[in-house]
Amino acid sequence: MPTKAKARPFEELALDLLKQAKEKLRTNKSFTATVFLVYPFHVEILELSFQRPEEKYASFANVIEMAVGTNADAIISITDQRVRTLPSKTATEQFRKRYRQGDLEAEKASEVLGMIVSPRDGADWGLSVAYKRTDDTGSIVYGRAKSNTRPPYTNNLIPESWKKAAAKAKPAKRKASPSRRK
Repeated sequence: MPTKAKARPFEELALDLLKQAKEKLRTNKSFTATVFLVYPFHVEILELSFQRPEEKYASFANVIEMAVGTNADAIISITDQRVRTLPSKTATEQFRKRYRQGDLEAEKASEVLGMIVSPRDGADWGLSVAYKRTDDTGSIVYGRAKSNTRPPYTNNLIPESWKKAAAKAKPAKRKASPSRRK
């Protein structure tokens, strides 16, 4: 009899958010990077707009600062990305050195919705869902979800250091859920 795999931190919430993101992309034909700060009784939603990589990293740095300051339990990010599979680590490093804004779009690299879950007290995990736009109608067809955090994984947008900073930070006073107040 097969045993059920242990649930990952925030798995049910994260999968529901990814499902909603897929529907939003299918309906709107575009998706704005979205970050969810998870707290015991609510989730704060932040849409991030950026044009260049520097703006992207600055936006995520602000999110991390907010997560640390408010003592969030997790950061869940969902982004629309272009990806290119390269044959080796060396090829990947060379590509990154030469990369210019728009290179992946110009070569029509694969598109994916990528999700990363970064719990304050646990290892990061995530999924990516490849998709294609049909030529005739532009409708979106999704592939299977795959792990995008296989070891050795480095989270470039939400670094492990946020967890250390959050652990040291003074906990922000949290409002109790209305249903829990007496």
